[in-house]
Amino acid sequence: MKQVTDKRKVILDTAMRMISKNGFHGTAMSKLAKEAGVSAGIIYYYFKSKDDLITALYKEINRDLSGQLLDIHDAALPLKDQIMQLWKALVQFYLKNPVIASFVQQFRNSPYFSAAVDRETDGYFDFLFEVGDLAIKENLIKKLPRQVFISLCVDFAGTLSQKHARGLMDLSGELIEEIIRTTWDAIKC
Repeated sequence: MKQVTDKRKVILDTAMRMISKNGFHGTAMSKLAKEAGVSAGIIYYYFKSKDDLITALYKEINRDLSGQLLDIHDAALPLKDQIMQLWKALVQFYLKNPVIASFVQQFRNSPYFSAAVDRETDGYFDFLFEVGDLAIKENLIKKLPRQVFISLCVDFAGTLSQKHARGLMDLSGELIEEIIRTTWDAIKC
């Protein structure tokens, strides 16, 4: 069974790399199969279509990311510190994983990103929304729609990490801290 899991993972990892570099349309299934060292039939064994593969990859990335954020989340901290801790962890995750950041940005700005996919992946981050809802209730942050909050945190972190990965800016420790403080200033009441 381990071999089956490994092939699926190899396919997903290869797809992420290729899509991050070549885009969705520039990543043909035949090229993906060759690069992953599997047959096209194996890809279709795991995924109904290219669309299914791309969506599954996005969901898996979000599931893994939410788990990592949940692992570092310290609910004993004051709400402001929780929000800043989670945002910093998100920025650092994307800085360490620019290929993931690139894929996520492409996905979130494509027709693949549907209301159904959004609802499902939001579910992985319920604990974050609970923190945000509590911060709103306690009048710490502005009452913003979830999608605005996500854009200010997730999309912004992905964009900055991509600029860093391309050498357009240097996201050093102090700049990250200043960006987090500035983002907090944008959402606080």
